[in-house]
Amino acid sequence: MKTYKLKAWPDLPPAFRRMGHRRVLNQLSQRHVAEPELLRESGLPAQDLKLLLGHLSGHGLLDERDAPAEVRRGHDSTWARWIWPLQQWRTRRAG
Repeated sequence: MKTYKLKAWPDLPPAFRRMGHRRVLNQLSQRHVAEPELLRESGLPAQDLKLLLGHLSGHGLLDERDAPAEVRRGHDSTWARWIWPLQQWRTRRAG
């Protein structure tokens, strides 16, 4: 499973200017988020979310990462969501 984060705020076509799309962009602008969480928090249909992510990815506006093992197994605890970005930061600083 992948997680996504915005690299830059996009200029969206009219098809992607609904409130649900803006909720997704707000989440993506703050941290890496997986599709299930975006679906749950935005209220968008899965097809609309995939179209938006495809549009953003096609324009090079998304940073995509593989989700950590805890999230892939469905262990979506608050602790795992907070500690993973810190682990990624530490890995980048050490490398």
